[in-house]
Amino acid sequence: MIKVVGVLAMILAGILTLMGAILVVLFVFTGFSDKVDYFVQWWAKSINYLSRVDVVVEGIEKLPQEPCLYIFNHLSLFDIPIIFAGIPRKLRFGAKKELFYIPLFGWGMKMMGIIPIDRKNRAQAVVALRNAIVKIKRDQLNIILAPEGTRQTQLRVGEFKSGPFVTALQAQVPIVPLVLTGAHEILPKSHYIFRLDKRRSCRIQILDPISTTGLNEEDRHHLKTLAHEKMSKAFQKSQG
Repeated sequence: MIKVVGVLAMILAGILTLMGAILVVLFVFTGFSDKVDYFVQWWAKSINYLSRVDVVVEGIEKLPQEPCLYIFNHLSLFDIPIIFAGIPRKLRFGAKKELFYIPLFGWGMKMMGIIPIDRKNRAQAVVALRNAIVKIKRDQLNIILAPEGTRQTQLRVGEFKSGPFVTALQAQVPIVPLVLTGAHEILPKSHYIFRLDKRRSCRIQILDPISTTGLNEEDRHHLKTLAHEKMSKAFQKSQG
């Protein structure tokens, strides 16, 4: 019975997501693009409600007011509604380009300003990250990227790629690490049905921002190592 309810919740979440994508497109075309972020937060909270999830945020006082580059450990597709519901900032994700081919959903992502990243083409990925710098500087938006590049199958913080750190250095904005726990229990990688056997809490731990002021691209490996160490330590501690 619980599995059936999980399937129904997943279907309803899919319908909400497609309807949301259509509304995002309409908001942009009708001149109400400033309302998009409020709507996306409502969407995220609705998905969490359907999934019997409580989002707990620790360290909210550490969030800078100025544009930043956020990074997070990626274990589940459910990371997205958790972050949108828990972080009260205008966020634009980097997402694999294949998602943009989905009718309606892909259009909504494009209209919202989500950044397509081709993980198989380094040159295209570099262009995407340069576009992220433009969004940070010109549009005063916060970009959020998964430095692991993809969802992890094990309960750990995976190896980081350099791209997000180069982006932060070129934009000269702080890097804000987010450590997520609990999302994998609801929707782990390669699973497509919500686990609704009990109510769960998903936690976002906001770590201290890492400054990039005065640093250059040669410092990317140092920043990558520093961020990885901080996030790994926090994640391991959260796992007991």
